[in-house]
Amino acid sequence: MKKSVFILFSLFITLGLLHAQRGLTKIPDTSIQAQLDAFILPEGAKINLFASEPVVRNPIHMNWDSKGRLWVVGSPLYPHIKPGQEESDQLVILEDTTGDGVADKHTVFADDLHIPDTPYGIRRLLGGGMWHYRPETRRSEVFMKGLVNPWGHAFDEWGQSFMTDGAGGQGINFVYPRSVFVASPGAPRRVQGLNPGQPKLCGLEVLSGSHIPEHWRGTLASPDFRGHRIKTYRLSDKGSAYESREYKELLASKHGAFRPIDVKMGPDGAIYVADLYNPIIQHGEVDFRDPRRDHKHGRIWRISFPENPPAPFTKPAEMDSKALAEALLFSEENIVRELATAELRTRDPNVMLSVLNSFVRPMSDLHILRKVWATQALNRLDIGWARQLTKSKSHKARAAGLRAIYYDASNKKYKNILSIAEVAVSDPSPHVRLWGVSLLAQLDDPQTVAIALRALEGVEVDDFLDFAVWSICREHRDRWVNEMKTKGENPFDSLAQLLFASSAIGEPLGADQILASIANGKIKEDQKVWEVANWIADKGTPAHLQKLLGLAQKTSSVSHQHAYLNAMLTAKKIRKINPSGSLDSVLKFLQSENDTVWSTAVELAGLWKLDSARPNLETILKQTDSKQVRKNAAINSLIAMGGEKTRKFFDERIQNPEVSYPLKSILIKGQMKIQPILAARRAVTLLRNLPEGKEPNDLIAAFIANKGATQALTKELQNGKLPEDVALKGMQLAESAP
Repeated sequence: MKKSVFILFSLFITLGLLHAQRGLTKIPDTSIQAQLDAFILPEGAKINLFASEPVVRNPIHMNWDSKGRLWVVGSPLYPHIKPGQEESDQLVILEDTTGDGVADKHTVFADDLHIPDTPYGIRRLLGGGMWHYRPETRRSEVFMKGLVNPWGHAFDEWGQSFMTDGAGGQGINFVYPRSVFVASPGAPRRVQGLNPGQPKLCGLEVLSGSHIPEHWRGTLASPDFRGHRIKTYRLSDKGSAYESREYKELLASKHGAFRPIDVKMGPDGAIYVADLYNPIIQHGEVDFRDPRRDHKHGRIWRISFPENPPAPFTKPAEMDSKALAEALLFSEENIVRELATAELRTRDPNVMLSVLNSFVRPMSDLHILRKVWATQALNRLDIGWARQLTKSKSHKARAAGLRAIYYDASNKKYKNILSIAEVAVSDPSPHVRLWGVSLLAQLDDPQTVAIALRALEGVEVDDFLDFAVWSICREHRDRWVNEMKTKGENPFDSLAQLLFASSAIGEPLGADQILASIANGKIKEDQKVWEVANWIADKGTPAHLQKLLGLAQKTSSVSHQHAYLNAMLTAKKIRKINPSGSLDSVLKFLQSENDTVWSTAVELAGLWKLDSARPNLETILKQTDSKQVRKNAAINSLIAMGGEKTRKFFDERIQNPEVSYPLKSILIKGQMKIQPILAARRAVTLLRNLPEGKEPNDLIAAFIANKGATQALTKELQNGKLPEDVALKGMQLAESAP
């Protein structure tokens, strides 16, 4: 019910937005002051215009460089170039040379850009995702995939990645190597975002620095461009990933053309917002050439907190080597460290490595991590420092060290990487285990899958960690499948691991061994038995199903009986396959005292066309004291068997004057599925002679829910009337039907 209400309200909201877009007749005032007057700011905040048209038009992304300049991509061509139209998108550099918070200098860096190939050939990413790119080698590789329209990425202080989706609805997404989300074509499995049901978000930044109030620091800010606002979220550890909770709005506006599309911390400690500026944003719902689309305006807004002193405006490009190294290691301003690291890449690696190693002051885990990142930026990873992090008391530091090694794991000059990963997959922290598995996925070793499977033992496994192990089982399948097929032996530490790996690749490898382990009692936990049964249902052969039927005969556990019978039922319904041998042994369970086991066996008997079960089923429907659940199962089983015997039995019982009204009603609902015209005739007869105190609602509702039966009932009612009270209830049910 809650879900239905949610969907309904979501529909109302969507329809309202589309109507507002299509029916927009009053274009918002384009003046700067009109926008300033419409902003809603948190306490203590101030907003001013940093830059606007004609210098910037329809900005869609921005970033700072080490000289303190803001690079902005503007796309007045959005959403589509017209035939014959000249390209006018630009990359503009903005500078505030006076320090008053307003850009007073601009340079057009490029205005004729094209999409390039890579020096290493084509790299494919079907659907949305994120690339990992090394500027010095120009190598691009897929890091993650599957977001609908990823348009926001940020690192936290430990180097973990988070993304937003401009066409999704799951808020903040924790992403890691090989993770796959909702929109990856052909992907058999996906992970979810951290905030299901949140608005579509575009852009992402971790708010930080001494200038902003303390309660904002560490929050993730992301524009809700449809809602004319910037939302914030707080993260906390949860399993191998994180929990994200909605915090306060950083900025909102009553101006209909305010479209925050990106948000960035500035080197002065202020928060900068790229405003696409457009009253129209829809693609498929509003014509690309709609004249109401704005191609002339665009703004960059600056949010500051006047009661707090501004952060020192530093330009790493002007620092000497020692000052630069000190800034990237020890600065309290995250933006300064980022820009210093970017500047580092332009310097002499030998000089900078010498300076980095010259600091003798005590270093925390974060300082060591920043040093590791600095060596990576110079393409000279200090594996010793990274290895030290993997031994830290902090699980965040251990995970960060593993991520640092991840990027250079395939470099042959670094030794014993496998042993680092092997320790990590048994770490007390699921988060560290996830990165241990990710590191294994980078290694060329025959034992990667066997080691990765250990990450599933000894801790509570969530979907993120489970997915990482599942992924490596598939990606490295040749490292264990061939051995399994050749030797016929389990290549892993346990049968549970073999079951997981085989399920991951979608093949029943080792099924005979696993079923034998159930038979001899080595696997007996309910959860594992159900897991095996469901796996056989999904991937097993008829011979495997026959073994399940045999196991069901031998066990006294009601839960296990249900698991095996349910697996065979699933295989029949979904895959249309039966056990390879005799099916009659399922009739044993028609003597079961457990309603669930009995009902499942009865349903199987019907689908398997076991006519020998018919007497038992008919008896249930003749006995007045039979349980309702068994009556329903018996009717469905007889319907599945079909044939003249079923049709004759139903009609004889319906017309038998000694049969009660409730049972006749149930039988008619069954007859409706195989003989709707006859069922309608019998229903009208029954409703005309409705016993006193009996309700017709269930029977009428069953006909209304079945299109063919509804037509048959409508036609039958043309031949005669129902009692007024029955007809009135029928009208009420029909009127309220979906």
